[in-house]
Amino acid sequence: MALTQLPSGGKGAKKIIGDGPHLTPINLNGRVGFAMESQKVWVPDPTEGYILGRIRDIGFDGEVTVVPVESKRPNIVSLLDRVFYADEYDKDVDDNCALMYLNPATLLNNIRIRYKKDKIYTYVANILIAVNPYFEIKDLYSSNTIKSYQGKSLGVLPPHVFAIADKSFRDMKVLKQSQSIIVSGESGAGKTESTKYLLRYLCDLWGSSAGPIEQKILDANPVMEAFGNAKTTRNNNSSRFGKFMEVHFNSKCQVVGGYISHYLLEKSRICMQGPEERDYHVFYLLCAGAPESLRRQLDITKPDDFHYLKHGCTQYFTSSTTEKQLNNSQKSKAHQAKGSLRDPILDDVKDFNSVDQLDNSLVVLSPTAEDGEIEVRISALARLGLTDAERLNIYTTVATVLHLGNIVFEERPEDTKGGCMVSSSSEKSLVTACKLMGVDPGELKQALVSKVMQTARGGLKGTVIMVPLKVYEANNARDALAKAVYSKMFDYIVQRINKSIPFQASSYYIGVLDIAGFEFFKVNSFEQFCINYCNEKLQQFFNERILKDEQQLYEREALQVPKISFNDNQDCIDLIEAKGVGIFHFLDEESKLPKPASDHFTMEVHRQWSGHFRLAFPRTSKLKDHREIRDGEGFMVRHFAGAVCYQTAQFIEKNNDALHASLEGLIQESKNPFLQGMFASSNLTNQKGKLAFISVGSKFKTQLGELMDKLKSTGTNFIRCIKPNQKMIDHNFEAPSIMSQLESSGMTSVLELMQEGFPSRAKFNDLHTMYQKFLPSSMAKMDSRTFCKSLLHALGMNENDYRFGVTRVFFRPGKYAEFDAIMKSDPDNLAAMVAKVKKWLIASQWKKAQWCSLSVIKLKNKILYRKAALVVIQRNVRMHLAQRQHRPRYQGISKIKGLQERLTRMSAIVNQLKKDKESSVSEVQKLQADMTASILKIKGDNINLKGKELAWALQAAMSKAIPAMKEVMRCSDVKISASAVDRLYVDLLARSDRISGDLQKKLQQQKSAEEQQRLRKIQEEMEREKKLKEEEERRKKEEEETRRLKAEMEIRRKAEEEERKRQEEADKRTAAALQAQLEKEALEDTRYREQLEQERRDHELALRLAQETNGQVEDMNHEDSMSTSVAIPQFMKKIQKSLYGTMHFTVPAMWCLTVVLMHTKEGVGSKAGLPVIVSAPPNVFSACFHGDTVSRTVSTEVRTATTAKLNRSELARSVQAAQGKQKHDLSKWKYSELRDTINTSCDIELLEVLIKLSIKRNLSFPQACRIEFHRRLKVYHAWKAKNKRRTIMDENERAPRSVMDAVPKLARSPIVPTGPTLSFITLSNIHLSHSSSKGANSKGSGTDDMQMCELSLDETGLTRKRGAEILEHEFNREWEKNSGKVYLRPADRTK
Repeated sequence: MALTQLPSGGKGAKKIIGDGPHLTPINLNGRVGFAMESQKVWVPDPTEGYILGRIRDIGFDGEVTVVPVESKRPNIVSLLDRVFYADEYDKDVDDNCALMYLNPATLLNNIRIRYKKDKIYTYVANILIAVNPYFEIKDLYSSNTIKSYQGKSLGVLPPHVFAIADKSFRDMKVLKQSQSIIVSGESGAGKTESTKYLLRYLCDLWGSSAGPIEQKILDANPVMEAFGNAKTTRNNNSSRFGKFMEVHFNSKCQVVGGYISHYLLEKSRICMQGPEERDYHVFYLLCAGAPESLRRQLDITKPDDFHYLKHGCTQYFTSSTTEKQLNNSQKSKAHQAKGSLRDPILDDVKDFNSVDQLDNSLVVLSPTAEDGEIEVRISALARLGLTDAERLNIYTTVATVLHLGNIVFEERPEDTKGGCMVSSSSEKSLVTACKLMGVDPGELKQALVSKVMQTARGGLKGTVIMVPLKVYEANNARDALAKAVYSKMFDYIVQRINKSIPFQASSYYIGVLDIAGFEFFKVNSFEQFCINYCNEKLQQFFNERILKDEQQLYEREALQVPKISFNDNQDCIDLIEAKGVGIFHFLDEESKLPKPASDHFTMEVHRQWSGHFRLAFPRTSKLKDHREIRDGEGFMVRHFAGAVCYQTAQFIEKNNDALHASLEGLIQESKNPFLQGMFASSNLTNQKGKLAFISVGSKFKTQLGELMDKLKSTGTNFIRCIKPNQKMIDHNFEAPSIMSQLESSGMTSVLELMQEGFPSRAKFNDLHTMYQKFLPSSMAKMDSRTFCKSLLHALGMNENDYRFGVTRVFFRPGKYAEFDAIMKSDPDNLAAMVAKVKKWLIASQWKKAQWCSLSVIKLKNKILYRKAALVVIQRNVRMHLAQRQHRPRYQGISKIKGLQERLTRMSAIVNQLKKDKESSVSEVQKLQADMTASILKIKGDNINLKGKELAWALQAAMSKAIPAMKEVMRCSDVKISASAVDRLYVDLLARSDRISGDLQKKLQQQKSAEEQQRLRKIQEEMEREKKLKEEEERRKKEEEETRRLKAEMEIRRKAEEEERKRQEEADKRTAAALQAQLEKEALEDTRYREQLEQERRDHELALRLAQETNGQVEDMNHEDSMSTSVAIPQFMKKIQKSLYGTMHFTVPAMWCLTVVLMHTKEGVGSKAGLPVIVSAPPNVFSACFHGDTVSRTVSTEVRTATTAKLNRSELARSVQAAQGKQKHDLSKWKYSELRDTINTSCDIELLEVLIKLSIKRNLSFPQACRIEFHRRLKVYHAWKAKNKRRTIMDENERAPRSVMDAVPKLARSPIVPTGPTLSFITLSNIHLSHSSSKGANSKGSGTDDMQMCELSLDETGLTRKRGAEILEHEFNREWEKNSGKVYLRPADRTK
C-alpha cells in the first residue's frame, strides 16, 4: 500500500536558513513554526483557497501578519496553524510527494497549476487524483496512449488512470492476488468516465484488440448507463446506482470472463424529479432516437405528454447534427424555446442508435480512432446477445412505465367509504398500459383503486375483503407498480449481461467499483441516506487500509514512523447500522407496525441517540430551510464529508417496496411472458405478512457487507475524482470546493503520513526465494537480509531511498521503478539482477583492497610527521619550565609597578585638599619609598641602601626603562619564594587602599560641605519663585473661569429669550390648529384600524402562498389599536407643547390640564362637537397640585361616539358645575394680578379657572412667569415628599408651624451651602416678580420666603437675569465678607 514521498531530510529535519550569523531553524513538516520574517507562505483565503504571501510579523498570541504577493490585496492576519510554507518557485510535479513542503496548500496549488495546463491527473504516492475537465482532451485516451502505459511503473510516465489500471494488473500478476480499484468522489466528479477508461484498458491489455469477451464487458457499460444514469443538478450523467464490475483472468493473465454486481437503484426518480433534473436516460432515448414505427407502436410522443417526465427537465441532449433529425412532434415546449442540452459525451439520438440499432447510415469518428479512421456504431444490446424480440420487450416495458404514470384518479362521488376511480381523461393511457402489459383493463383498474386483504379466519384460507383506496393511496399504488416494473427490468438487464459474458475458470480478478458519491441536497430522502451510508463505509475502508493498517505495519516492523491522527467515522456507522439500536433497525421495526408513522420513527431515533455527536435536530442546521423542519420530520447526521439533514416523510414507504397482493397477482397472470417472467420469483402463497418482509435497507446493508468483504480480500488501489466547479464548465477552478473534497476524502491525512511513509515493500525471504535458483553457489549461502542489501546497492540506491524492517524492506515514494525492477519474476530479469549483484560484489571487494593499500601509505607518512613534531615539543617544554620557575618574581615586580598609577591619583587628591595637606603628602611619599624597596628586595637579598644611595636607587628605578625579565635574570635572588612576593604585594596594596580611602574621605567631606551651602541658597530662591508663579496661575485661572461662566450665562439668557419669543408665536398657532389636529387624529385612527385589519388578512394569505411555494414571509408586528398603555396621550403632549413650550409636567399635572381644557365651554372638545371621554384613576386628579410626582401608567381611551349623549366623568361634571357658579369673576383682572395670583395662590380651584381663562383669551405669559410657577410647584412637591413622614402639617401649609414661627429671626439671614456644586439662597431681598398689585412688603417677606422653601442659585434665575448675574464663588465670597453663617442642609440639622 502506498503513501507519500519525503523531501530532503524528512519530517522533522532541520535546515538553517538565514544571512550571515542570523540563522533561524525551520521545521520541515510543512507548517510554519519558528520562521524568519519575510518567509514565503500560503495563507487561507475564502475565494482562492490559499493565496501566496510573505510573513511581515509573528505575534505572541499565535497570529501572523502576511503581506500578499499581489499588491492589490490587503494584508491578512491569520492563525499560525493555518499558515503553511510555500516553495520559492511555482512549478508542478507529477507526484505531490516530490514537493519541498508537504501540506494542504501546496497540494491544492499543484493541482491548480496542472489543471490550468490541462493535466487533470496527479499522484499522492500511488493514489491518483483525477479532476474532471468537462471537455475532451485530445489523445488523452487514444490507443497509442494505452500502449505507452503498458508495463510501465508509476512515475515513469505522467499520472494517468491507465497507470493505475496497469499497476493493478502487474500487482495481480506478481503478488498472485485479486485487485480492486475504488473510484470515489462527489456526483459530477467523473467517476463513471474513469470507470469506462479503466475497463477499456483492462480489456484492451497489452495492445491486442478486444476479443468477444472483452467487447461484451465494454458494451455492458453504455447499456447500464442508459438505464441507470440520469441528469441531476450536479452531473449530466450521474450514476443513480452502484456497480462493481469484475474482469476475471486465468493463470496466464488473460481475460476469461466478467461479472457485474449492482446496488440500490434510485427508484423514486422514475416517478419524480427536480425542475432541472431528468428521469433515466432511456426514456429520452426512446422519445428522441427511436424509429417512427417503434414510437408509433409504443405510442411514444414527446416528454411533455408523460406525467413522469413533464415535471422535470424535458430537453434532449443533442449535437448540431442530431438536432436536425428531430421533428417538432418529438420536441417539448422547453426544448423548442431554449434549445437542446449540450454535453461532450451525451447525445440522446446517437446513444439510442449505439445501444440498440445496427445503423450503417450513422457513421461517426471514433474518439479513439487514428487520424482518418472511420468507425461504425454497432448495437451494444445486440453484441450482448439480446434478440430483436428481447430488445422490443425491454422498450415495451419502458413505455409501460410512462403510460402507467398518465393514469389519473379522482374521487368517486357515490362511494361513502371514500374510494376513488380512474379519471375519464386517462382511460386511453390505462388501455395502452394494459395492452403493453398484457392484462385486462378492468382488472388493472380494479387493482389500482382497491386492495385485497385476507383475514386469518373465515373459511379454509380466511375471509377476503376488498378495501377501496383513496386518491393518494391509488397514486402510491400506481407509482409502486411503475417502480417495481422498472426495477425488475433493470435486474433483468444486468442478469442478461452477466449471462452473455462467457465465463471460464478464473484465477484472479480486477474489480472496479463505481458508486454514487456523497450527496447532499436541499431535500434529502432515503436514497441519499443509503448512498451516504455506503460512502461512510468506503471512507472507513480507506482509513483502515491506507492510514490505520499502514501505521500498524510500520509499528510491527520497528520503522519508528510518527503516528498520524485521522478522523475515525466508526461512531457514525454504528449510528446507522448498529444491531438493535441503529437507524436501519428502528426503520424496519416501524415498518412492521400496523400503522407505521414517520414522525414516530424519527422521534425514536432522537430518543435513542440523544446527545450523540453525529445526530442532531434539523433546527441546528446551518441552512435556514432545514431549520424550519420540525423535530419529528427529520434528523441531521454529521457525516465524514459534512452534515446532511434528512427528511423522513417517505423513509418507511421507500424502505418497503413490495406491491400489494392485488397488483402482484395481476402481473403474475399477465399474458406478456417477458413481464410475467420478471415477477415469477415472487410467490404469493409464501407471504407471511409484514413481520416476514425484507426491507430495502436490510438488502442494501447485506449487499454492502458482501462488497466490503470482497474489497478487504483483495489488493486495493484508489482513484479520487474531484469536481472542479459546481457549474460543470471547463477551465473553472473553485479552490474552496476542491479543498473541501480533498480534506473529506482523507488526502490531506495521507499527505501527512507520506512524509515518513513507505508505500512499497517486499519480504526478505520472498526476494531471496525468487532469486535463489539463479544464484551461484558462492552467493546461495548468503543471508536473505544481506542479499537484499546487496541487491539494492547493485541498483544504485542509497540508504535514504529504503529502510530495512524486521521482515521486510520498505521503499520511499518515487522509487516504484526500482521496486518493479526487483519484483519482476520473469527469468531474464532475475538473471540480469543476479548479474548486477555479482558485479557489485566484485567491485566492492576490489574497492576494499584499494582502501587497505592506501591506509598503509597513510600510516608511514604519519610516523615521519610525528618524529619531526617531537623535536618541537621538547623545545617548547624546556622553555615552559624556565618560565614557570621565574614567573612569580617578574609578575610580582609588574604588579608592584602597577601601583604607581595609584600614587599619581593620590597626589592629585592631596593637591585639592585645604586641610591637613602636609601630613597627607608625607604618607604618600613614604608609600612610594616602600614600593621601590620591595622591588629591589625581589631582585636581590644583599642590597642594603641608605640615605643618598637609596635616593639614587629610587631615581634610577624610576628613570631607567630596563625590561623586567632581563633585570630579574641578571641580579635576582632565585631563592625568594612566590609566597613572599605575594606578601609584599598584598602589604603594599593594603596600605595604598587605606591611604587612598582616607584621602577620598577627606576630599568628599570637603566637597559635601561646599555643596550643601550652595543647595540651601538655590532652594530658597526656588521656593520664592514657585510661590509667585502659583499665585499668578491661580489668579489667571480664576479670571478665565469667571469670563467663561459669564459668557455661558449670557448665551443661555439670549437662548432663553429667543425661545420665549418663538414659544409665544407657537402658542398662538397651536391653539388655532389644535381642533383640526384632533379631528385629523380621529380620522387617522379609524383608517389605521382598517389598515391593521387589511394587513392581517393579507398576512394570512401570504402565509398560505409561502407554504405552497416554499417561500419566506416576514413576521408581522401586531399592534393592539383598541387599547394603548401610555404615560401621556399624544393629544395631551401637543396641548402641553402649545401651552408651555419645552416645559415638562408630571403625569398628574398634565391630566388636570387636559381635563380642564376638554370641559371648557369654548374648549377643543366642544368646538369640534366631539364628545371626549377621559378615564383615569381618582388619585391622579388629587395628585395634580398636591405633590404626587410618582410616574403612573394611565390607561386612556379616546373615541368618537355616534350618540348625542355625552358620557362624562364625575370630575368633568364637577368642573362644569364650578364654572357655572362663577365663584371667581376674573374677567376684569389685570395681567399683573393674574401673574401674581399664579405665583402666590394656593387655591387649586382658582388656578384651574385661571388656566382656563388664559386658554380662552389666548394669552401668552412671559417666560419667567411660567417657569417660576412650575419651578415653585416642583420645589414644593419635592420638599413635601421628603418631609411628609416627619412633620404634621395642615393640607394648605407650605412649611411646618415651627418653621413659620421662627421666620422673624431668620428673615435676614442668608444660608450658604456646604456642598461644592449647588448654592441655596433665600429670597428675602430678591424679588422675581417685577410688578405686583398686592404690594408684598419687606416685613412679611421672610415668612413668604420660608413658605417658598430654600432654592438653589440656578433656580432663582440670577445666573440668567440680565443685569443681575452672579456666580457661585462670587456669591460665596460676598457672603463671607458680610459674616454669613455656614449653610447646613435640612438633613444635617439637629432636631
